[in-house]
Amino acid sequence: MNLVFFPEELNERAPLAMGVLAAPAGGWANVCDIFALLREGEPISIRQASDSEIKRAEQLVAIYEIGKELAARHTALLDAEPVEVQQACLTAMRDALEGIPNHGLQIPAVLLDKEGM
Repeated sequence: MNLVFFPEELNERAPLAMGVLAAPAGGWANVCDIFALLREGEPISIRQASDSEIKRAEQLVAIYEIGKELAARHTALLDAEPVEVQQACLTAMRDALEGIPNHGLQIPAVLLDKEGM
């Protein structure tokens, strides 16, 4: 398995969006995944993320941070409203965001350079 190592700082800023080890086939890998692959005799290679990959990852982190700030401000606006209204508004906002088409792109695969893996 080929893995790409991203700076920990990105994961610290957006832990729900960014991992540290990206698998080009999709998903984030962790130490347990690596140990399982080693036990199975799978070859593993890890490389540093390229500058372009890091720039794309920084864009993902920025979107995550904007989303957190948007949610906090939205919640503050609704503090005086009944819980049912708050929940309905947050559900509508989440549904709208989840409805944005991603055209089949998967995180973290969309962050990776097309060549080099």
